[in-house]
Amino acid sequence: MRLFMFNLLNSLLSCLTFLMYTVWDHNTKRIVGYATDAFDQDIILQEFQRMGEESLDPVEEVAEEDAAEVEPAVNKEDGKEKGLALGKHYYVFIVQNVTSKGTPVRFIAARYCVANMSHRWLRSKLEYIEAALAFYGFIVCAESFDGATENRSYIKNRLTMTFQELSAQYLRKTPLDDELEQNWDSLQSAADTALLPAAETGIAEDADEIDSILASSSSSSDDEEFAAEVDTAVVSKKLYTDDELPWDFPIAFKHPTVKDVIIVPVADPGHVVKKERNSMDLSGKEGKTRDLHLNGLPINLRMAHDVWLLTPDADPTHRSEIMLYPKLSKSVFFPTSKSAMRTSDAARAQGNSMMNMLMDFGHKNPRAGPNTYDSMILHSANTDLWFNVMNGSRSKGCELISSAQHRHIYDLCDYVSYLKQWKDSVSDEFHFFPMSTYEDVCWTSLGTVVLAHYYLPRHPEHDIIQAHLSSDPCESTFGMKRNANPNANKRDTDNILATVHGGVIMQLAASRKANVKKQRVFFGKELMVGKIKRTRQKDL
Repeated sequence: MRLFMFNLLNSLLSCLTFLMYTVWDHNTKRIVGYATDAFDQDIILQEFQRMGEESLDPVEEVAEEDAAEVEPAVNKEDGKEKGLALGKHYYVFIVQNVTSKGTPVRFIAARYCVANMSHRWLRSKLEYIEAALAFYGFIVCAESFDGATENRSYIKNRLTMTFQELSAQYLRKTPLDDELEQNWDSLQSAADTALLPAAETGIAEDADEIDSILASSSSSSDDEEFAAEVDTAVVSKKLYTDDELPWDFPIAFKHPTVKDVIIVPVADPGHVVKKERNSMDLSGKEGKTRDLHLNGLPINLRMAHDVWLLTPDADPTHRSEIMLYPKLSKSVFFPTSKSAMRTSDAARAQGNSMMNMLMDFGHKNPRAGPNTYDSMILHSANTDLWFNVMNGSRSKGCELISSAQHRHIYDLCDYVSYLKQWKDSVSDEFHFFPMSTYEDVCWTSLGTVVLAHYYLPRHPEHDIIQAHLSSDPCESTFGMKRNANPNANKRDTDNILATVHGGVIMQLAASRKANVKKQRVFFGKELMVGKIKRTRQKDL
């Protein structure tokens, strides 16, 4: 039965594709073709609008030969053709699991093509999608997005819970913690003394005396409190003061239909590093207001490029095939409109290779002082660790977050604390990153922290894949769409996106592991309409 349904689907798809290009003429009894845009929704809307304008505005009869030259109605105020607004923004909502346990899940939940975009529309659609997914058992716990204005407005208007409400019990330092930290040396020496053998301490000399000491210690409430204090001090890995983290930062909201479920924003690490790199590129340029300074020292890409010119990699006469810093190139220091979109270049501009280059060759720059690059080295070290944690790079010593007290939780909090202290230390706001970049960092880092603190204690068998907390699936989906047809309209875009994530089933039917013998299967990409070629209008 399953095989029959699949073959029937293929037959119907082939028939529909065949009819898209040809039609049966009952007069000539022949198959004839028609225009490829005859059933385009945009064209149909324009034709209906033209017909409506003609019926509302009676005009004199025109000659039959001139009827085809009637122009569509034109708005006298702006001179533009009147009609319904065409779709300009294409939105795709992709669902993906964030844990390595169970079957991997990724599919397109919804897609829309709208003329105008607003955060109200986005909120209504997302609440509907979240409720519909919950009905089928898919519980949304995090939302990833890029830095578009509509996305930022939507998330700001929806957040209702602060970082203090969700993670203070794990991370915030209390007065009791300060007292324990001050008395840590005495507690540690007392604990070490308690672990020494009896012969070294001189406390007990026989078994009876040892038993009496143990009995008295077990009945002493003071010793129990002391042991509890020592245990608390040992378990607490790291705590943060009121000034080290933005405790009042909004970070979550409740699920629209499922009780005791929260949704956190996690922004996108790739867009964060690109926005930071863009600020470093514009810093100190003529005519630009941004001028990054950390600890009184400047941070920009041009000063790093001066050091790169001192390395053998930048010397054109250097004929060695071994490069000291193979990840650094001129495109890293001078991003163009095309290379600025590469996340890899943005990460390298403030990564480990940049830090090593500044430490190895920074002192050779005669125009710089001995500590000129200290702030940029510090920023590169912190950003490189943060980006590796968000990617879960095993080659860099990172791993999946598997508990609420995982070491990467503190790495993410350290990066937010580093940026917060930088922001609070400068008197001029232009000496720091834009507030939108700082908010993206907080959403990405603290959102992941809250996700671990809220869900992992309830589901200890699961973990968090940090690399899935990004908008990469959406970016790759639109990348495949542009490769298939860069000038596609709504109809063609719908067809392309429908086959992007549905190709796995088609490949399964054509593989050796299928239930039937391997056969020829026409993939969705083979059934697409041809690419639309457009030429740029010449300047008049």
